[in-house]
Amino acid sequence: MKKITLIAISAFFSFLFNVSAQPYVKIDTSFYSSVLGEEKMVDVYLPQDYYQNPDQQYAVIYYLHGGGGNQNTGSQSAIRYYTNHYADSSITSPAAIYVCPDGSCPPYMGCMWVNSELYGNYEDYVITDVREFVQSNFRVLQDKNFQFIQGQSMGGFGSVYLAVKHPDLFRAACPSAGAFSWPDTLINAWRTYLYEENNGFNFNYNAGLYTKVYFTLCGGFSPDTNAVPWLFESLYDTLGNVVEEVYSKWNGFMSANMIKDIPPENNLAFFLICGMEDELSFFPSNLDFTDTLQKYGRYYQTAWHNYGHTVFDPVSYKKMFHWVDSLIMESSLDVPRFNFNLSKVEMACYPNPFSETISAEIILPEPGRVSVRLYDQMGKCIRQLYEGYLDRRKNQIHESTADLPSGIYLCRVHWRDVFVTQKLVKL
Repeated sequence: MKKITLIAISAFFSFLFNVSAQPYVKIDTSFYSSVLGEEKMVDVYLPQDYYQNPDQQYAVIYYLHGGGGNQNTGSQSAIRYYTNHYADSSITSPAAIYVCPDGSCPPYMGCMWVNSELYGNYEDYVITDVREFVQSNFRVLQDKNFQFIQGQSMGGFGSVYLAVKHPDLFRAACPSAGAFSWPDTLINAWRTYLYEENNGFNFNYNAGLYTKVYFTLCGGFSPDTNAVPWLFESLYDTLGNVVEEVYSKWNGFMSANMIKDIPPENNLAFFLICGMEDELSFFPSNLDFTDTLQKYGRYYQTAWHNYGHTVFDPVSYKKMFHWVDSLIMESSLDVPRFNFNLSKVEMACYPNPFSETISAEIILPEPGRVSVRLYDQMGKCIRQLYEGYLDRRKNQIHESTADLPSGIYLCRVHWRDVFVTQKLVKL
């Protein structure tokens, strides 16, 4: 593949004159994607000392942008990464190279980072073309323990999807505001969103944001270029019912379904960021995904915040970037890989269905501080049932629920880095 020598030289001289201005060197360039058959843009951020250390090789973070974005959308995240890295005195390994490929494409908000009859083979584009471009033109460590993939919204989904499809290529996936399964809570929420935005179930792309996001999802998960005019099969029919054949196709892209097939020794890890007030109702999917990771004993961390879907929460990102740098440093020192043994937490809520009251019985492997919260089907925390210290014995919590409307709820206990969730029904 053709080297970008002239761009690198230009960036080098630019760096000499701007060394004090920023902790990175940005290369805004393009390359030909043989998978897509077109020239694609890509932004590459290099550590500030990249050209000063010609023998140094670096870890890589691939950033996948959200719907409506392009390669420039990752700039805020890249800047935040380098700012946090150089301010963190506990990190001694070099900063990573930060790569932001372009995933924009017609006719909707983006590619969903999957192989699609409608959008093109964007999974192959990232896995083959983008990675080859980076490895051919920059000094990167190609061992999977130095390869990370991150993303926001559509890119959050894509980062996890590509990691679980190709677990031998990545050390960790770091999604923000993504969806990794399509639970009943999400199905029901989106049925309501689309109905209200379109005044029914005859959808129009220009009806609003929810419909545009929905069309983008359909184009990735259930494309059909013979289906006029929208070129996909809809998950909902004209009465709002879920079409089972289409739902089956969507399930094939749900990362939560793939975790069980990855050997535990693969050591693929996850850091999830999501707003508990996410207006797209993706928070329940994050809770569902952590339950899956917990079930199969996979290493993960979370940073839930109190904001919406598009908010860039600096505290959550700081935690995530420190976590990534710590894994890079761990691999640089060649210390044994972290072997995650999940401590078992047991919770049983009763009665279920419930009416006037609900009780939660919790058993901990060790005494510790516990949070127990109740969420509605949109993923919004509506009540804190308990916050405090519990011992190892069987603990019981009782709560009056007479004031709650009928519907589906999630009760969730949080102990250390372990989450356990149970679905409940209020009569």
